[in-house]
Amino acid sequence: MRYLKTFAVSASLAAIAMSTSATAQEAVADQDSSQGVGAPTEATSATGLQDIVVTAQRRSENLQRVPVAVTAASQAQLTTAGITNSLSVGRLVPSTKIKEFGGRPNVFIRGVGLNDFSFNSVSPIAMYRDDAVITNAGSQNFPLFDLAQVQVLRGPQGTLFGKNTTGGAILFTSKLPDDEFEGNGSLDYGRYNLVRIQGGVTVPLADGLTSRISTFVEKRDGDNRNIFTGDRVGQLDRTSVRGIIRYHPDTSLDAVLTAGYNRDKGDYRMAKNVGLLPGGVDASGFADPQPNNPHILSYNYQEPKNVEDKYAIFNLGYKFGPFGVKSITAYDHSDAKIPCDCDGGPATLAYHRIGPVTAKEFSQELQLTYTGGGHEALLGLYYDNSKSRDFSVIGLSPSFFVGYDIFVHTKSYAIFGQDAWSITDRLTLTGGLRYTWDKYDGTHRADIVTGVDTPTEQPVGPFLPPVAGNAKFSYLSWRSTLNYRLFPEVNIYASANRGQKAGLFGFNKVFDPNARNLVSPEKLTSFEAGIKTTLFDRHLRLNGSVFHYKYDNLQVVSVSTQVAGGLPITQLQNAAKANISGVELEASASLFDHLTLSSNFGFLSAKYKSFPNGAIDPSDGSIVSYSNNRLPNAPKFTNSSSIDYDPPISNELKAQLHVDYAYTSLQYYNSAEDKAISSRKGYGLVNARVGIAEADDRWSASVWVQNLTNKKYVYEVTDSSFAGIRNDFYGELRTYGLTLAYKF
Repeated sequence: MRYLKTFAVSASLAAIAMSTSATAQEAVADQDSSQGVGAPTEATSATGLQDIVVTAQRRSENLQRVPVAVTAASQAQLTTAGITNSLSVGRLVPSTKIKEFGGRPNVFIRGVGLNDFSFNSVSPIAMYRDDAVITNAGSQNFPLFDLAQVQVLRGPQGTLFGKNTTGGAILFTSKLPDDEFEGNGSLDYGRYNLVRIQGGVTVPLADGLTSRISTFVEKRDGDNRNIFTGDRVGQLDRTSVRGIIRYHPDTSLDAVLTAGYNRDKGDYRMAKNVGLLPGGVDASGFADPQPNNPHILSYNYQEPKNVEDKYAIFNLGYKFGPFGVKSITAYDHSDAKIPCDCDGGPATLAYHRIGPVTAKEFSQELQLTYTGGGHEALLGLYYDNSKSRDFSVIGLSPSFFVGYDIFVHTKSYAIFGQDAWSITDRLTLTGGLRYTWDKYDGTHRADIVTGVDTPTEQPVGPFLPPVAGNAKFSYLSWRSTLNYRLFPEVNIYASANRGQKAGLFGFNKVFDPNARNLVSPEKLTSFEAGIKTTLFDRHLRLNGSVFHYKYDNLQVVSVSTQVAGGLPITQLQNAAKANISGVELEASASLFDHLTLSSNFGFLSAKYKSFPNGAIDPSDGSIVSYSNNRLPNAPKFTNSSSIDYDPPISNELKAQLHVDYAYTSLQYYNSAEDKAISSRKGYGLVNARVGIAEADDRWSASVWVQNLTNKKYVYEVTDSSFAGIRNDFYGELRTYGLTLAYKF
């Protein structure tokens, strides 16, 4: 309830401020512009807080004028907070959790996500890289470097974006080259022999033609120790490069070609083996010699992962009069092989090799925009063609391995459009529609294999009969929003929104042929109201939203155990219904020169309204209902707060101080609301950075620490009770280091 009191006090302060602002001069000039290829920016401000310009509505506009719940961060903010990869963005956003599960990212926004480790499944949260959707799971975990901005949109998206989603979208926008030769670079050295080098340089090639090359390299020893081998484990080994060529001869034409490569050869982060049998042993009789130290492990299979991603994106935009056209063409190719000793012990009770997985995706989006007569309109066409093939192996004993050959081919077509009509200079009505056609084709084989991880690996007989599946889906999505500018610095909005996600077959690593069933499309209807304010002469930005979701046929992964055989059934299925309600508050305050405080809060109530066929009780074979259970990865309370202080030391130098804190309350990791398969309790993480810089930020030197209090926390749990174990995944220990940065 403390959060609700905070929200009430903040709302009261906003109301008092609004009463004095009706006659005030407008603090923020309109920065809306018709859509182009150009990246979002943070506009400068003479006093107080800076304006934040986003592209959440596919055009550049002030964040405070956008009737959507969106959080944005610049590259400078990401660097200061120590956020270096796509999985870490969630700690800046209310009601948002991002983690790695089974080698692939799992994203949850406001309780909406998919807790599945299959590389063939598609998340209800879309990721975009330079306006192009990233569907392949092997392409979604990448370093963040040389960016213009990251934006996290909460709620269904579809009437403006090519990919239709029920939960939200995350937009990663690269820094574009301009007409000047310039660049930047940084070097980090830290605990566990961390070395991180990143930088980018812009080189003009001709009049209107520029280029930029950026790179990122990170290597680090592990923060855990495997006493079975004596090695440090959890090492990092990432390399990325991105090149951009831009032709921008005038304001009407903007053509951007982007190509990049990401490689990850670090360790799969292993879990702590927790024996569930009498005496704290697993099925092999192993008992952890250091059960109270989550960073001392003992397991027998240790191999690094190998994940590669290659991509190319061509953005072409042209404006003529009130119209604009844009084409987004993208190709992505990822390969992944991720070995995992899933029992986390010295005996082979549960082995899982993810891959090799090969995924290819081609997408094409066309947009026509119109600005004039009080209208901001967009009409779009979208096409996506994705293929993936997964050759994974699961070992259930030292001599029994099941190999899977899973092929999935999906095609998606859509027409979508949205129009924002300014009825008056204060009142805007927005309406949008989308119609989508999805086609799914796939095959699934499960064979007994021998010679695993050797050149002689081969199938020797069927474990399950092969099966093929194909299906077609079509559905309508829509959006309606009413936005009213109460005062120049205060906007309120109310919206209703429908998002849908295509159906699919449960072609996963399953042991029951009935688990390969067809799963219907899920549907989410969102109702939201919000307020966005810029108060006290631009010294306070206070945004809030309340929302309610009606979630039908949501796609969930459940794990139960057969009475006969004892093997786990991992099954993708439709839960009947869920209700999600919440309140979010985001605030930034410039208290005086050089000091900024920021904080966001999220309160979430996410429960299954009806989920009668949740699982099978292994004791008697009865059906277990999950109705009224909390949704997984949906903590009731989240908070992220930070302090930034950069006072001048002299005319040439300034100090830099940053401290941030992120808190997450108890969250469950399965639909059973099982306390053992949860974070056990809430946890908070503190990070800090202290440094010195030239007044114009040409160079800087800083020391930093992540997880300052050395907090031990569980970010994921898997149930392997068939092998007498539970796997607890712990976050990283305290790390610290030094950063040297230079711009030219």
